Amino acid sequence: MHHNQELKLAIIEDHVVVRQGVVEALTRTNEKLTFMIEADNGLDFITQVDNREIAIDIVLVDLEMNKMDGFETITWLKSHFPETRIIVFTQVTEELRIREALKLGIDGFFDKFGNVADLNSAINTVAMGGSYFPGYIKEIQHKLMNGVNIEKLEAMSTGVFFTEEEINLIKLCYHGYYNKEISKMLNLSDKSIEFYLNKLYKKMNVTNRIEMIRYALTNELIHVKS
Repeated sequence: MHHNQELKLAIIEDHVVVRQGVVEALTRTNEKLTFMIEADNGLDFITQVDNREIAIDIVLVDLEMNKMDGFETITWLKSHFPETRIIVFTQVTEELRIREALKLGIDGFFDKFGNVADLNSAINTVAMGGSYFPGYIKEIQHKLMNGVNIEKLEAMSTGVFFTEEEINLIKLCYHGYYNKEISKMLNLSDKSIEFYLNKLYKKMNVTNRIEMIRYALTNELIHVKS
């Protein structure tokens, strides 16, 4: 993409004030930018894209949204618009969730509390084919890259690998703790616990806690005295 070419952007953010503030600040400070779509969530974005049939260069997407969150939205974008560049725009700081976003192949990661100049820099860098990741995200990337071989070596007979954090969550469920209790114990939000549990259900191909615990016991992820 040419350095002076107009950039068509979309922002997917469920907080209206934040969304409008970002659009106003960016268009005021960067004349190359045009926001083609402003959406509340992934479903809203898809509806607008389908209705208008427009090409988007870069999408700024939050991770935590109702109806269709950032993870589902990024997956959809990668499937339907592989050429579109994606910058995660969020205040999520939990490493496991950041890892999930990185695995989806995003092009940048920006903290909502960052300043406009840095966000402009991130957009310009990504538009030119580069990537924009702060230092702490690069550290997580490094650990993720090093962990690939570990996953291959430690994969269970089922062919599915479970992280130490996931095993710990399964154990807490096995011992009868509710989501709210677990969230306090692990210092995570209720939404995060729900996210991780749903991820475990999909990984195990089960639909509820009882089935998850039965799977874990059968495959010796946990033991009766864990």
